[in-house]
Amino acid sequence: MKHINSSDFIQDILTNNHSSVVLFYSKDQNPDSFSFIDILKEYSEKSTSESVFLYNMSEPKNEELALNFGVENTPTLLIFKNGSINRWLEPTNNKMNKQNVLKFLGNPIYYSVKKEDATNIVNTFSKKKIK
Repeated sequence: MKHINSSDFIQDILTNNHSSVVLFYSKDQNPDSFSFIDILKEYSEKSTSESVFLYNMSEPKNEELALNFGVENTPTLLIFKNGSINRWLEPTNNKMNKQNVLKFLGNPIYYSVKKEDATNIVNTFSKKKIK
């Protein structure tokens, strides 16, 4: 699993033709304390088709990009395929548990965004010269 910022997000997730699992979390959260983090670590080690990234929303540019994808609650998991959101899982009753994460990693689309929308987000952030 790799920690990424907004620039990495654009390069590693939105403009690549592969699948990525992204865990969005806030500054007051430690991803290692999530009850489901061991599932993501194991998934990251065993998956040959998907990479797992951790995205801290506490920096203003990071938060802005996350909000553009509709991420308002944390932790939230998104799976991107070919630059578009393929699956979406956010906490229910402010909790995300192992059972929900396992189901999420193996189930079909929960939420999708058109590739053009993702491209518009990339273009917007590229113009801002994120560093």
